[in-house]
Amino acid sequence: MEQEIKVLQIVSIILIVLLVCLLVYLIIRKTVENRQNKKVIDKKKKLIGTVFEHLRDGKEIPKNIMQTRIDKQALEEVLTDFSERMEGEQEEKRLHELAAFYLRDSYVKELKARNWSSRMNVLYKIEDFHLHEMERHVISRLYNKNCTSDEKIQIYRILAAFQYEKIWSIINEDMELSEKNYRSILLRIKSAIFEEFIRPFYYCREELQLAILDVISMKRKVEYLVFLESVFEKYDGEIKLRALKAISSIGYVKNIEDYLFLAKSKVWEKRMMIAKLLGSSEEKYLPLLIMLLHDSSWWVRSQAAESIMSFKKGRVILLEIVKLSKDKFAQDMAREWLNKGVH
Repeated sequence: MEQEIKVLQIVSIILIVLLVCLLVYLIIRKTVENRQNKKVIDKKKKLIGTVFEHLRDGKEIPKNIMQTRIDKQALEEVLTDFSERMEGEQEEKRLHELAAFYLRDSYVKELKARNWSSRMNVLYKIEDFHLHEMERHVISRLYNKNCTSDEKIQIYRILAAFQYEKIWSIINEDMELSEKNYRSILLRIKSAIFEEFIRPFYYCREELQLAILDVISMKRKVEYLVFLESVFEKYDGEIKLRALKAISSIGYVKNIEDYLFLAKSKVWEKRMMIAKLLGSSEEKYLPLLIMLLHDSSWWVRSQAAESIMSFKKGRVILLEIVKLSKDKFAQDMAREWLNKGVH
């Protein structure tokens, strides 16, 4: 018994010593971090004015502003702060040149770091500072056997932001990318490169096809209306529905008659979208909108009421529905949109 007590005492002492050592280590580490953070803050205060004058007026910056790791961190943070606020084309150009001059070489090394977080952090910085000079190094990292999925997605975003001409063939071959991933990539692409995704649309992965249609819908790209109508005509299922969503987002079709059959669709989303398209059509389709206002789906009724309100006599029609309709849900929806119209 005494032997067991002694063993427990020894174990307890060892644990206490370990905890004390851990506490001392954490205190020392926190102290060191606080000192470094203070140095970074002090350095930032010195840099802000100089950097601002350079970005605004092109005033020359001393070549020796970055000599230590603290200097680099301070400059990065200052440039990041300005990148989020600068809007002028000349200012953005100067910020990019400044980042390229002082940070490019260190970023090339950091792309090869063993630490995953270090590599991801530098990839975000490359995009933030628009470092096109790093395109070759970024692509090289993409084909490294140790490149993770997160790195690949960020690299694709960078290449999209850089308007890389061969990006379609790269991302279409990546079977790991989700529809959401594709969407975040495509939103960074400008019209000239985006056109390269329209031509081979029929050879794209379904996830990429859906993302293409969503981006057209989000940006309301009327120049792709013919393409959207072609997709709507030739495809079925979710792709057909997304094409219709993009068409309704644009709010215009060449011949509304080709879409009237959707009013009797069993899919409520299709009925809702024809209700939206009818809002920019002729008054002769008002009876169809009134029918859709009596739909079983709340979303269809709401869209139909909104479309009715877009007509000159829309308010009068909704008032009549409130007074005469036997459908309580249609009455409530008409009343709701009449109240919205007041505000």
